[in-house]
Amino acid sequence: MDGEHGGYSLAIPGHIAGVAGGQDYGDGPAGIAEMAKTYVENTSQVIPDAAAGLSGSVYTQISDVEGELNGLITYDRAVLKVYPDQVRDINRKLIAAGAAAGTTAR
Repeated sequence: MDGEHGGYSLAIPGHIAGVAGGQDYGDGPAGIAEMAKTYVENTSQVIPDAAAGLSGSVYTQISDVEGELNGLITYDRAVLKVYPDQVRDINRKLIAAGAAAGTTAR
């Protein structure tokens, strides 16, 4: 099981929790298109592990939370920070790779 991967910060002004600052890890994309590309590239790196029997993986978080800006959706759930079709497509590839690996116990 891959407990956590990804977690790229993308601040969307006006859609951040009302707390001081916001944790930006400094490796974030410059906009939604780059965030989607980064998500796809990051998830693509997990596919070989899924094909080798990885049973699951978790992207850092679905939405921003107080003080963290690394979700796929803003804190207020008003802005999707990725393109859903690209996320769906790479997630389906990841699922298919895991399914093709079978369920043989090691």
